[in-house]
Amino acid sequence: MVKTALAVAQQWRWGEQKAKLLIDDLKAYNLCRTPFAGGYADGLTWWKSLVVSANRHPPKALAITLLSISPKQANLRSHIQQKAVASGKPTRQRHAYVHTGAQPGIDVDVTAGLEVNFAWAPPLAPQTQNVDDDLAGPESISLDEIDATFALQ
Repeated sequence: MVKTALAVAQQWRWGEQKAKLLIDDLKAYNLCRTPFAGGYADGLTWWKSLVVSANRHPPKALAITLLSISPKQANLRSHIQQKAVASGKPTRQRHAYVHTGAQPGIDVDVTAGLEVNFAWAPPLAPQTQNVDDDLAGPESISLDEIDATFALQ
């Protein structure tokens, strides 16, 4: 709880005294001690009606600020769309990076180039003996190859 209070105080650029008040108030709030005893069903109403100074009890200012944000305002995408509509901009998303071609379907040359350029093999991945056989693995190694490898050591 102390760590969280210090992080909030730092984020809100509060001084040391206000941070200590926040820590003490969060502990009192957690234990439902005065002045944080009681309550209403609506948290914002309760915090606003609390008869304490927000300067002496920092959680009041924090809670009122957070509870004053409506869920619709909290939705950033909705907020950006409303601003765009208000300024007359289109709200439909356009993707400028879509590649189109004269012929329908996939361009085999482009995909082959992408496969060659973007295929990544981890540094410790086993190397296959037969490059054309994608399923080749340790089971394709013969006993003679194993004996020859360990004979050299």
